[in-house]
Amino acid sequence: FSRKYFLSTAVFVLALASSYFWSGFPYDNLCEQSTIAWNGTNTNYIGDHSITYNDTLVENNLALGSIIDDDLHSYSIDKSVFKGDIVYQFCNQNLWSKPGAFPALPRYQTEGEEWMTNEQEVVTSLFGWTSIIIVVFVVLSFVYQFLFLSIKSLFWSSYQPVGDDQHIDYSTLDAVAAYIPQIKSPVYTYPLIACDIAGNAEVLLSWTDPDRDYDYYQLSKDVRKILGPKEEFNHHFAFSSFTYWPDINDNSKEEST
Repeated sequence: FSRKYFLSTAVFVLALASSYFWSGFPYDNLCEQSTIAWNGTNTNYIGDHSITYNDTLVENNLALGSIIDDDLHSYSIDKSVFKGDIVYQFCNQNLWSKPGAFPALPRYQTEGEEWMTNEQEVVTSLFGWTSIIIVVFVVLSFVYQFLFLSIKSLFWSSYQPVGDDQHIDYSTLDAVAAYIPQIKSPVYTYPLIACDIAGNAEVLLSWTDPDRDYDYYQLSKDVRKILGPKEEFNHHFAFSSFTYWPDINDNSKEEST
């Protein structure tokens, strides 16, 4: 899951978020409007100004200045405006909040409120179109995983063997321990066999009792002995069967038993 879906989704989110983060720089929501006295506009701002603030603005960190009245808790700050100074206006630099602004491209800036530099527009466009390419790639990969591979598995086998053939037959191994259901009991020295072993399947057990045969430890035989010959009981339904067919060309296992 991590390799197929999470990584692809994470790369897409990274590219998409990067394009929007680059587009919002410098994150001050200020755009240049004009300059003082340019074409005769804003000339009334030229000169020295003393701006007074009250407690509410100071508490909201909107102004810092010197106290001019302790009783009224008023504050003032002096500013000088010169000819040629830049006039700024508020502009929303968050393309996330603009409907339809996908991907993050410079063209989604409001006309007259452009804030991106030329270099920023190039980088933002690069990230924006890259995010589109990644979206297409991720969607196609998901379609491939969900549809194509699912349909393919109905007609072609997906099994691939792992490892190399060592050319060693299973029946020629000196020690074999197959998975046979067994129950360990503190009353018995060896575990109880919780299935019906047939033929010479006992050669696949990893233990041997020198005094008793394997039938002594088979629970299926105990149940048949306790219940008796009842027609409604079939031990094959209560216990799984385990059968072993050795290689007819190799009698080493049979000879060992």
